Amino acid sequence: MKNTALVISSGGARGLAAIGVIEEMERQGYVISSIAGCSIGSLIGGMYASGNLNKFKSWILKLDKRDVFKLMDFTFSSRGILKGKKVFVELKKIIGDVNIEDLRIPFSAVAVNLNNHKEVVFRSGNLLEAIRASSSIPSIVTPIKKENQMLVDGGILNPLPLSIVEKKENDLLVGIDLNAFEAKKEKPTPNYYVDYDKYIRAISQYLPLNLEEYTKPSSSNVGSYFDITSRTFQIMQDKIIADSIDLNKPDIVINIPRNSCSMFDFFKASELIELGVERFKHHNH
Repeated sequence: MKNTALVISSGGARGLAAIGVIEEMERQGYVISSIAGCSIGSLIGGMYASGNLNKFKSWILKLDKRDVFKLMDFTFSSRGILKGKKVFVELKKIIGDVNIEDLRIPFSAVAVNLNNHKEVVFRSGNLLEAIRASSSIPSIVTPIKKENQMLVDGGILNPLPLSIVEKKENDLLVGIDLNAFEAKKEKPTPNYYVDYDKYIRAISQYLPLNLEEYTKPSSSNVGSYFDITSRTFQIMQDKIIADSIDLNKPDIVINIPRNSCSMFDFFKASELIELGVERFKHHNH
């Protein structure tokens, strides 16, 4: 039995690989005694800490491309292009109303307050609210207003938040880095939304700007608007994650390559979960 403080980074749909990592850790006798996460990492961590990871996994495995697209509630405000409400309605069906302090293990999620540029760590209060604040990807998902704070994705300051997990003295510290750069396999991101041409055109008629411009790749090497935004964000995150690993010295870091999928490829759940299993097995050999 190896008591473990587990930390999961931001990384969009690659977060689903963390489900596989957790399952394989448990099979190998690791006991997760505390968990922390950023963005998608806070979602997977919150699902685990609330005892709902299997329920979440069953739901996500049923989603195909069209289902994922339908969960994207486009809004063309100046603060972001996705409201994030639809997906959180679904997540509430899985989690219900639960407070962080009532979870079975200590849980921490990180966001950033744009008003004072400081990190905000959630260790109490409504679990879904904490996850939603931690997941507000700048310029994509609209920020959350809470009291006098404007909260966005913690990945700006702490994408792999090893510093905030409630680790006990003899616990192993394990990080899952969902943004690992493996250059030799880097390939242009294909356009997964090609099926939606008609659908997108139909929606675009009712919107102030053309959705097609947001979802199609702009060149053979760079993906869509979503991908350009996430890549810009990733360059900053690489440096911060490297510094965090250097400073906090985790016992194990599981690397999930960033080219394993695009930011919104939640319909690839099955292969991503399997990738997580393989990466943890591979680490232990």
